[in-house]
Amino acid sequence: ACAKLPASTLTFYALSSFAYTAAGMAILAQLSPLHDSGPTERWFPWTAFAAYLIGQGFVTFLSDVLFIDRHSLWHPVDRCCSWVGVVLSVASVWAVAADIGPVAASVYVLGIGVSAAAFIYEWYCKQQGWLESFIWAHAFWHTAGPGALIALLISCL
Repeated sequence: ACAKLPASTLTFYALSSFAYTAAGMAILAQLSPLHDSGPTERWFPWTAFAAYLIGQGFVTFLSDVLFIDRHSLWHPVDRCCSWVGVVLSVASVWAVAADIGPVAASVYVLGIGVSAAAFIYEWYCKQQGWLESFIWAHAFWHTAGPGALIALLISCL
């Protein structure tokens, strides 16, 4: 069924998996400022979080792209890892809370809101059988959360 979708839609969807990897790489690029900016930031395992995010991009790609229409072990692995990611993301925001200004906080909340809305909409699309809408909504689920996290962390530096 996915073969009937436009190549640009499938390309964006496939690349959206690696928004997590991009977020992890952004954290790695800013490790020194994150560790040195204050006592609240020092307790958070930034290197481990970055490694998790980099790996999550590949897990998501395997689950949501390569095995999108087949049974695979990657589907439950991706779901479990995504919950770990939610917990680590919340903890990372907590770690930089003292450095978050109102604009950065608003951008982050907006990004998380878009991500949550996309997640809810994708399930509706799936129930309706709207494959292309599902693919776009799921791609926004992949990109909005990591994008908001990148913007938030960069704004704190």
